[in-house]
Amino acid sequence: MRCWIVLDPTEVLRLLRHPGLICEDIGPAIDAVASRYGERFGKLRHAARIMPLLMEGDAHQRLRREMAEFMTDRRNALLDRIPLLLEQHCDALRQLREVDLVAQVFKPFVCELFSELVESRILLPFERVAITRIFDRYLSLHTMRAIEKDLAALYEAVRRGCPKASTDSSTDLIVAAVVIGRDSLIATLAESIGTTLAANSGRRIDSIEFPG
Repeated sequence: MRCWIVLDPTEVLRLLRHPGLICEDIGPAIDAVASRYGERFGKLRHAARIMPLLMEGDAHQRLRREMAEFMTDRRNALLDRIPLLLEQHCDALRQLREVDLVAQVFKPFVCELFSELVESRILLPFERVAITRIFDRYLSLHTMRAIEKDLAALYEAVRRGCPKASTDSSTDLIVAAVVIGRDSLIATLAESIGTTLAANSGRRIDSIEFPG
């Protein structure tokens, strides 16, 4: 993606607060590729207008506020459910000798968590990270087609399976929350657990103190 990866929380906050950090409008890049190859990319164009990470100024603040209100409404219910979900999805650690943490634990856990968030059991239709690459300005035609397909499937899944998606704006909000949160949460879990396991190499898992 031609970028730096910053993991230190202090540095992340410092970067986010830097006045020189701006969100680049990916609209012109989408338009250029669409025009050159005769594509429409309707879902991709629309998604670029509803993701807070792609917005600046008042539009960014409005979308962030709406998403925060949406999350806050479900916060207490999620906090009550998280220990049960963790117990359920970490069962593989006790049952199997070898475990793919991302595929067998993190992904199912995060999918279930987002189902709880939107109060409906929706199956997130995208397995790859293509859809999250909407935040990458260097998108190939192949990747843009993959994102367009995944976005269409995600919108359809949300509209069919989520009662909260009763309006276009509420549907957009849910889609934005899933796109922004799903892969980033999976990556955060993988990074946190991976770092902890590496720091405790040779120890039994049940003797390791994991981050709370």
